[in-house]
Amino acid sequence: MLLRPAFRACASIAPRNKEVSYMSQIFPYRGNAVIPELRKLDNGKFMACFVIHEGKDGSGKLRYQRKAPTNEFDTEDEAIAYILDFSGDWIDENPL
Repeated sequence: MLLRPAFRACASIAPRNKEVSYMSQIFPYRGNAVIPELRKLDNGKFMACFVIHEGKDGSGKLRYQRKAPTNEFDTEDEAIAYILDFSGDWIDENPL
């Protein structure tokens, strides 16, 4: 899965709750911020939860939220790649 070159980690934020498996990062893209919130399942796989906010720092209005995806991934990297691919497509189809 190829990632858009415009995505880059610009800041770290603390997890919002104990279910989040790692320190989240903010990925700015076209005036939006994609914020992954991976959740590790009992079976060891990862759920690709995330939000998209207006503004490159994530301080703007919530535009999209995925709390309970049906996809499960073997690694955090696979989950992040899916999030960035999906988010990039969504942002491209729903510009500010």
